[in-house]
Amino acid sequence: MVGHHRLYAVVTIALLDSPVDASVETLLTDDPMSLLRNTFRLMEYVDIGGMRHLFIAYLVAQDESGKQGVAAGIVDVEVDDSGRASLKDPRRNWIIGAPDLEALVTSLEDMSGLVFDPGPDRRHADADMPRPIIPEPASNLWVTEEERLSWTPPHARLPYDRSLGFITPVVIPESAHHPAVELYANSFSVRGNSLVYAEDNRSTGVLRFGCPTIQHSSAAIRHCPPGADADFAARFGLQHGYVYNLESLARQLVAGGMVRVPDPDAETEDTGDTALTTTTTPPDTSPESALRCAACFTFKQGILDYKDPHGRQGILRFDAVPGHRQQYLLGDIERAEDQEFVLLNGFNRLGRYTEDAIVQWFIGQGYVRQRVT
Repeated sequence: MVGHHRLYAVVTIALLDSPVDASVETLLTDDPMSLLRNTFRLMEYVDIGGMRHLFIAYLVAQDESGKQGVAAGIVDVEVDDSGRASLKDPRRNWIIGAPDLEALVTSLEDMSGLVFDPGPDRRHADADMPRPIIPEPASNLWVTEEERLSWTPPHARLPYDRSLGFITPVVIPESAHHPAVELYANSFSVRGNSLVYAEDNRSTGVLRFGCPTIQHSSAAIRHCPPGADADFAARFGLQHGYVYNLESLARQLVAGGMVRVPDPDAETEDTGDTALTTTTTPPDTSPESALRCAACFTFKQGILDYKDPHGRQGILRFDAVPGHRQQYLLGDIERAEDQEFVLLNGFNRLGRYTEDAIVQWFIGQGYVRQRVT
């Protein structure tokens, strides 16, 4: 009970923290409540007012040398009146949209590297049969201890990593020809005269249009560069020496199943295919919030303005505790991005903090404090 309200859990993910033997493990992984590593499940809940809510529950595990971790979570899915489905990635302020649920699930498999799990009832169906995308009733899910173990000796437990999300970005470093770019697997972006891409296996490449420009119909036409990866070129039928219009090539990649990540400085048309759009919340360009650093923050009169190591910015408000002016409580949070920041960094909505404790926590995480004049 909270006040006069009753709280009910619609979807939860819990860890079974005791190892089980092989026979019991088989039963648990086929249980309707099981959540398997590197998979996601589509679930739905109809509230008391008859409104339908869709969720994705996921479990992601990284088991590479020097980069190990595991995380689970729940993401909302929206479906409009036309049937178009979308999912918001709050870390990058992007919305991933597709014509329907089936197309969205297929794209999310490519972009996340996770496998859609239709649930135990259809988990062992013939792989050659058509795969219906049918949301399951929302329920409580569990993760067995074995799903958290490394697959390489000595099979230690993977640490919980708050930085892992449903979709982990592919980061392409800055070069002399394009800025640093964050992509998903199976996506691309046009930046200046370069087309940067990440394939399904997260391998990356750059098509740099460096040949002399030929002006035609007010559009720059350039040759496909000879250094294009052979498999990538074969996948999309790119031919050496052929003359390509940059935007036409982008449409060709979209038609071939890739997702275009929009250039933040350019407008792109909505083709109705799977696509990314950015939310329209304008950034705060005031001098106080123009944080020019890799990871930094300001704190003044209970207002904390931060920029995290991924370049994402936000504001948290701390309210002074009545009768204890040196202590703060975390105030209301409206933006989903700030809510996620609070969750990932372990802030307690009911905890009391002094200014020094807040400042020292950020400094301990590698943030640099900037003074507000």
